[in-house]
Amino acid sequence: LAATSAVPAAGAAAPYASTTYVEDYDDEPPRRSGAFLAALIVLLLLLAGMLFLLAKALGFGDADDPDVALVEVPNVVGDTLEVATTKLEGEGFEVDPVSEANDEFDEGIVFDQTPARGERIEEGSTVQVRVSAGQDSFPVPEVIGSEIAEARRLISESEGEFTVREEPTPDEEAPEGEVVDQQPGPGQEAPRGSEIVLFVSSGPEERGVPNVAGRSVTEASNILGQNGFTVTQTTESSASVPEGQVIRTDPPADTPQPKGAQITIVVSSGPAESTVPSVVGLSEANAIATLQGDGFKVTVSEEDTADPSEDGRVTAQSPSANSTAPEGATVTITVGRLVAPTDGGTTTTEA
Repeated sequence: LAATSAVPAAGAAAPYASTTYVEDYDDEPPRRSGAFLAALIVLLLLLAGMLFLLAKALGFGDADDPDVALVEVPNVVGDTLEVATTKLEGEGFEVDPVSEANDEFDEGIVFDQTPARGERIEEGSTVQVRVSAGQDSFPVPEVIGSEIAEARRLISESEGEFTVREEPTPDEEAPEGEVVDQQPGPGQEAPRGSEIVLFVSSGPEERGVPNVAGRSVTEASNILGQNGFTVTQTTESSASVPEGQVIRTDPPADTPQPKGAQITIVVSSGPAESTVPSVVGLSEANAIATLQGDGFKVTVSEEDTADPSEDGRVTAQSPSANSTAPEGATVTITVGRLVAPTDGGTTTTEA
């Protein structure tokens, strides 16, 4: 501030002196810079542009613009991508397909669209359609070679929340209860919660015992061995099967048996030996009945005799009494026929 003083006229008395203060501004007021104004104008223009775009997005003012054509968006949810594309392009829209996993819609079906059905947008706008890629898939763990309990554990701990179904399967090599195959295979992708089929060994498949009756021991053993069986043998007498040939098997032929089962072949030792009864002195009829009752065949040979006590009776036999002979063997008996002393001779008949 500057101070000024008032000076009285000459000769006049000054009753008192007074001082007046006048403001003196040495600094000029600040001015707005050109850069600040330019930035302000740009911001205002951006704000105006954003408001304009927002108004267009909300549909304000379009009805008054004769150059803008608004088209209603058709519904394409539930259509295949091909059908949806045809519909939208037919209305003048561009199509933006996006593939996503979906548990509710089959693969290749549109499950959502943006904008939604019924909205009115400019012709030529882009409509995004979300197309199902099917359910979420997860890798199936490998369980081949595992015991069924372990296989179930591995599957239950996987991400896919899979279910398990067992299929018993005969297998010549894998022990019973081991997983020999799986479907889907190891590492393949499967939808969440889908079923995994495990083929579990039920052991070797049963097969019928071959019929080896009438064959030699060597032939029968080879045939049974080639079919996966082990072989033991025993003997049994037989009047009908020659010695050394197989009479039957135990278990019998065609009985289903697992691989490795033991089959016993019963081998003929020939006819059983029996003691020849004594029939000398018996009548012809009694002798024949006795021998046939013991399983022998009988041949009768007649011999002339002058002794009345020998007439019609057995005078000799072959094989001899108390010797052994196979069952079914033939015993020859000699029967006396009374004749005059001067006539001799022998005749033979077969019973």
